[in-house]
Amino acid sequence: MKSDETAVVLDAFQHYAARGSFRSLTAVSAASKTELRFIWLRDVAFRVVFDPARRTLTFVDMLPAIAPRSEMDRSLRAFVKLHASLAVPEHRRVDPRRVAVKVINRGGAASVTCSFKTRDVSYGVRKAVHLAHDILQDFLNDGRYIHYCVEHFNVSPEMA
Repeated sequence: MKSDETAVVLDAFQHYAARGSFRSLTAVSAASKTELRFIWLRDVAFRVVFDPARRTLTFVDMLPAIAPRSEMDRSLRAFVKLHASLAVPEHRRVDPRRVAVKVINRGGAASVTCSFKTRDVSYGVRKAVHLAHDILQDFLNDGRYIHYCVEHFNVSPEMA
């Protein structure tokens, strides 16, 4: 039986799929975790894992081929940290009292994990998806990463 929190996560992702934000959404529960797979921006496949025991939602290997401690890795971490600060408008900000966000780089692939500090899983999922969107749309639109986007995110080489 799925936990109430897992049901909230699934409902949120199904809502995004119904709106057309995600395509080909599938959910698979294994052990105590639920894995979601879907096609999102620029027709790229994404994998998200929800762990109700730890109350974490992880965008697994969201940004591939980023060397640990590289300039791009450091910039991504700064971008994520900025989104939990007052420098970002409230509607785009992640409240650090409610959700802790961290970037984990393993094997040269950056994952973004959101840990829900409160019982408001709906808020956490919404903010996690919005942050992921901002990373894909705003962070990657930095001119320094155009070749990275061509290689990993289906951006036309003519855009480079």
